[in-house]
Amino acid sequence: VEVVSRMDQGLERVGWTQRKRGASGGTFMGPEQIEARKAVQFTDLLTTTPGIRVNGTMGRMYIETTRNAGRAGCVNIFVDGSRWQQLEAGDLDAFLRPQEVAAIEVYPSGTAMPVEFQSSGGDCAAVVARTKLNVNRRPKS
Repeated sequence: VEVVSRMDQGLERVGWTQRKRGASGGTFMGPEQIEARKAVQFTDLLTTTPGIRVNGTMGRMYIETTRNAGRAGCVNIFVDGSRWQQLEAGDLDAFLRPQEVAAIEVYPSGTAMPVEFQSSGGDCAAVVARTKLNVNRRPKS
């Protein structure tokens, strides 16, 4: 008997599981790793991620890439498949809480990044977050 959780099915449905299996240049955090970090802010989840730097002052954090090719610091953020614009430090942490996040994938840049997360020229990093609400919703019949 195989028991598959709704979370696992949801991660499969949104393509996270398949991208993780075939990844050669991304970093992936699943529900267990996210929970184990006991993060206070979303950006806390990214502090040890290769290719990403978390900066800020007075608790207002922002993320940027450590790769200087192309536009220095450029990071595209996707939440539940839609591009999200970080306007100023602290925006992302105010919008997305660690307890809401089911999975994260980070691509520093380059050809290993899936097409749907690439920017024109491919010179930006990508942080892709999937929320529990999105992952656990029932698929449309």
